Amino acid sequence: MSLKVSILGSGSRGNAALVVTARSKVLIDAGFSYRSLCRRLAEVGESPESLDAVLVSHEHSDHISGLPVLSRKVKAPIYMTGRTSAAIDWGEKKPHVETFEAGAKLAFGDLEIETFTIPHDAVDPVGLPSARTASRSGWRRIWATSPSRSSATCKAATCSCSNRITISKCSRSAPTLGSSSSE
Repeated sequence: MSLKVSILGSGSRGNAALVVTARSKVLIDAGFSYRSLCRRLAEVGESPESLDAVLVSHEHSDHISGLPVLSRKVKAPIYMTGRTSAAIDWGEKKPHVETFEAGAKLAFGDLEIETFTIPHDAVDPVGLPSARTASRSGWRRIWATSPSRSSATCKAATCSCSNRITISKCSRSAPTLGSSSSE
């Protein structure tokens, strides 16, 4: 089982990360234009059409600026809290959005992501403290972030000897954060 977390960008100009497992590709936030998201995804060998889901942490423009166009161009479901969805200017047509409450565990194929409420100047922001992935012997927690840090500081929490964790930054924005594997 492997997990790849690519930080496509992190900062006031935009935020997005891609989490890839053997069976799931989840974009976390879409804070760049659609064109920029496409380019950043291509830099890590992916495309918007390959996404299984888009998960939005909150409605600030540096987390959603590409979301309205992305939602019209790809078939991947979009997940966010209901209050966050209501705060977004969707433009011409609001897409179907899967809503959840902070504290929910969201499952995407072989990936499960926990959410929690964070203090931030947004209507209903959520943090993503950890994820776990399926293995032959059940679910295993494989990465975690601290609630006080951004997703750019993802670290391997625990993994079995059959898990490989790769954490990288998009080459446009910064060098590789590092890689950890246990084999």
